[in-house]
Amino acid sequence: MFVDTSAFYASLTPEDPHHQKARRFLQRLDEIHADLVTTNYILLECASLIQKRQGFSQAKTFLHDTSNIFEIIWVDKQLHEDAFAAWSKAQHRGLSLVDCVSFAAMKLEGIHKALAFDSDFHQQGFEVMAL
Repeated sequence: MFVDTSAFYASLTPEDPHHQKARRFLQRLDEIHADLVTTNYILLECASLIQKRQGFSQAKTFLHDTSNIFEIIWVDKQLHEDAFAAWSKAQHRGLSLVDCVSFAAMKLEGIHKALAFDSDFHQQGFEVMAL
């Protein structure tokens, strides 16, 4: 199961409208020992968002805790270039380069499900667990 920034942030932020749903999904996935996967780009995006909105300490805790729980796909030059090409071709204001990296990583690893509150995953043909 691929975990997106939208799910991470929602699970950590009680004010987020998807907070309870994200927490329940992550707890359930942990209980069944599901393989949870993300990319280092997602971690960077999350840490930056958390640091800006909640402070350095929370961002540092997030990165420390996540590295022990999730399998991290480290984006190499080829994966970045593939994602950049897709992002450039799409020219869609709401589609980020990080999203395109996620899609490329999921395809590369044969991952078909995502925990996300981002409709772009569904639009790319992935099964989205949180929408």
